[in-house]
Amino acid sequence: GGTGATGMSFFGIQSEGSRIVLLFDVSTSVVNKANASGIPLSEIKKETISLLAKLPINARFSLVQFVRNYKPFSEELVAANPTNKKRTEEWIETEWSESGQMAASGRGVKTASPNGLPIVLDFAFSLQPDTIFLISDGSFEQTAPGSPNRSVPEDELTEQITRLQRAAGKPVPIHFIGFQMKDDDRDFWRRMCQRVGGKLRELGK
Repeated sequence: GGTGATGMSFFGIQSEGSRIVLLFDVSTSVVNKANASGIPLSEIKKETISLLAKLPINARFSLVQFVRNYKPFSEELVAANPTNKKRTEEWIETEWSESGQMAASGRGVKTASPNGLPIVLDFAFSLQPDTIFLISDGSFEQTAPGSPNRSVPEDELTEQITRLQRAAGKPVPIHFIGFQMKDDDRDFWRRMCQRVGGKLRELGK
């Protein structure tokens, strides 16, 4: 698993860790807000590849794209060696969702019921990370059979993140990189990031 923390910077957020998970909300609203903020998809890809290129070989990482379903680069964290970095770069260039949708039937796509950010967080913590970066606009919706679409309530996210942090047995910083966030979403994620030792940065403001 590697030892020792690695210093890193992602979109201006400084952090340390040797087990890194990057979560990318690729919904239409986020893609549009990122473009409007002057951070197009091409820049997000470039920044991600740059981050991974600088990771030392003792670090481990994975990436996850999500809308309501999610698509991971790998089922477990992989070593930051040249082969895996090259594989990741190819995955970013060829497998990245640019439609704003992510059908459960798509190649490599995972789902559960209900879907949405909660299943993404469950998967991310199953990888036993010590640092998580979450890129989104802060508004998360989910669907479940027989139920209408709904926003994931803040109290449910708070309970889930508290439970996942407790199960991890150590603080796992969640850093939030946001685009054109609503005031309530910004306030909630700023509090949550601070609570778990993370940071929030909103781009394009």
